[in-house]
Amino acid sequence: MRWLLRFSILVLVATGSLAAAPVPAVSTLDLEPVLRQVEALLADGARDQQAVTAAVLRLRRLAADHDRRPPGDLLRHLAVRLAPLAGGGEEISEDRRRQLLDFTGCSLRMLRQKMAPPPGESRAGAGSATPPAHDACAMAAPLADGTLDGSTSGATPDGVASCGGTAPSPDVWYSYIAAADGLVVWHTAGSSLDTVLSLHSACPDAGGAHELSCSDDSRGDLSSLLARDMSAGETVLVRVSGAGGASGSFRLTTDPDGGGIAGRVTKEASGEPLAEAWVTLHSVFGHSVDAVPAEADGRYVFGGVNPGQWFVRAFEPSLLGEVWNDVPCPSFCDVEDVGDVVTVDSGLTDGIDFALAAGGSVTGTMRDGVTGDGIPFADIAAYDAAGVLFSSGPTDSLGGYLVPGLAAGSYTLRTFTNIHYDELYDDIGCGTSCDVLAGTPVEVAAGSTTEGIDFDLLRRGSISGRITRSYDGAPLSNGFLTVFDAEGRVEKFSGVGFDGRYVVDQLQPGEHFVLLEDDGYVDELYDDVLCGIGCDLMDGTLVPVAPATETAGVDFVLDLESLVTGRVTDDVTGEPLPADLRVYDQHGFIREARFNDSNTGVFEVLGLDPGSYFLVASAFGSQHEDQLYRDRGCNPSCSVLGGEPVVVTSGGVTTGIDFELLRCVHPSNRHLGGTIGTERTFEACRTIRVDTLIVTENGLLSLRAGRSVVFGDGFRVEAGGRLEVAIGTTSGSE
Repeated sequence: MRWLLRFSILVLVATGSLAAAPVPAVSTLDLEPVLRQVEALLADGARDQQAVTAAVLRLRRLAADHDRRPPGDLLRHLAVRLAPLAGGGEEISEDRRRQLLDFTGCSLRMLRQKMAPPPGESRAGAGSATPPAHDACAMAAPLADGTLDGSTSGATPDGVASCGGTAPSPDVWYSYIAAADGLVVWHTAGSSLDTVLSLHSACPDAGGAHELSCSDDSRGDLSSLLARDMSAGETVLVRVSGAGGASGSFRLTTDPDGGGIAGRVTKEASGEPLAEAWVTLHSVFGHSVDAVPAEADGRYVFGGVNPGQWFVRAFEPSLLGEVWNDVPCPSFCDVEDVGDVVTVDSGLTDGIDFALAAGGSVTGTMRDGVTGDGIPFADIAAYDAAGVLFSSGPTDSLGGYLVPGLAAGSYTLRTFTNIHYDELYDDIGCGTSCDVLAGTPVEVAAGSTTEGIDFDLLRRGSISGRITRSYDGAPLSNGFLTVFDAEGRVEKFSGVGFDGRYVVDQLQPGEHFVLLEDDGYVDELYDDVLCGIGCDLMDGTLVPVAPATETAGVDFVLDLESLVTGRVTDDVTGEPLPADLRVYDQHGFIREARFNDSNTGVFEVLGLDPGSYFLVASAFGSQHEDQLYRDRGCNPSCSVLGGEPVVVTSGGVTTGIDFELLRCVHPSNRHLGGTIGTERTFEACRTIRVDTLIVTENGLLSLRAGRSVVFGDGFRVEAGGRLEVAIGTTSGSE
């Protein structure tokens, strides 16, 4: 039985402040485990809402850490699309679930494409040696409305942008003058280069980048899109570069008539602009298609918006999020169920404004219940009276946390940690499937902070034991353990150490089933229950786990599916030889290949189905001929079915399948061709094959082989030439 890894992951919704200085992008190595875990979550239909919630919370933190840097925008799309699968007050219908899974899968594919640049895309410095004429900002080319094709190959970096990790990227510059008042949209759809666009009011200099806006990836793909509400005669500089240092060809479109949505985001109490707010654009079905930050004056603009109906949402971590028009919306609300549509016909639809109200917050400390040390890198989630996730916050390096953006009301709080037993406030255990409404309510007032909501958590428990095999008690180190909770849900996986010992830690308190799988041995449930394909976990013995406690002695003694074993040695000295063993079935098809122990010469072939097999041993790193079992030499073209069959039975141990290999001076097959006009001698322990070869006048060809000499149609001896053949002599072997 083979079990699929189904674990939850890290994802994110953009929160927190915007980074002003360039920071290195997320690497492929950092993201790969995250992406694999998201794939596993989606493959399982994302039905474990607690696991999805934990994933979304961690992704929010990752999003905040990489805001405005690659692949920040795509991570934000992924998080927003995954979040509704965390559930809420109502069950998600199957049609809606399939739609959300499709949307999330699409964002995931885009993210993978982002981390692997398209073929033909080059890195900085790899382009043409001749820079474009508009390589420098001071030489920016005039830009007209419409579409143009260009390239950054051969260009040099000239300035920076706040998104796309573009500080080292080759770039080119354009200057655009607005012909009339109105919205102007720039995009790079159709480009082969993964582009980054930025608008600047002046060329970068010691005084700053003069950046107005920046775009790296838009609307779920790798192109970029920017929009600006311009006045007639206003001039902007357009910078085109590649993400993460890439260079190549691009297509830039300038559209002064594109549709758009714009407005301002302010604080409700004071009316001051919210430059830290994010605004998201949603389709009529509710899924997120774009997100932009508000500028310093609180204004935001979505450009290139097709005519139709849209939803718009604004949020800022410390305030209460809203869906237009003035509808409260917590972190994960369904905008299509609560918001008013924004209708776009043509041009700019302006005045879609937001005034965000002050929210309350909860603060406290998360500590280890034994040591009293703060627990860093964990999360606290707040659920409203309907059990819907409303907001969350991470712990700092000392275990302190702040959950912001809460509306006035009652909330239950839950921890999400890696190595501690999670709890609901106050001191209520909470495993993978606890009822969040079972916690003690915490009251929150608008504009105030509820303090002192602390958690003292115990470390999770562990299970340990040793794995051996039944027929000789030897330790096994290749096994794979799966731990299930009492309801049969996968909780943890673990390998086995070289001495057969294992420890599975970070387990939730309670009772668990333990399954051990090892190729070549019969899978087993603890305690001593054979477990083939389709076995019932409930037949196993439950193993108790207590907080901060190791449950030891959960040992396994595995039965063989089958075992064939023997030694490979030198025919004369009896010394062990390093070799590989090939196992063929009765039809001559190879079934297994194994190396032996080079120190002892012993080999083991595990897990063969009952039947007859033929074995061939080949030494490597020395001059010995291949051998069929039993004691029959085998050159590379011998019939493996000519050996003595080895009979394998279910659960049986077949011993004494030994090989004593003959040492040869020239062990390889020899294939000869060409022209011989002098005296030449060739030797082989096995076979010499002579193909298209001519022995000319005064030529002497001497062939010495242990088994045979085979001549092809192209062989001939001309007048005066000579041929000597010796077969079965001692000259080919020792």
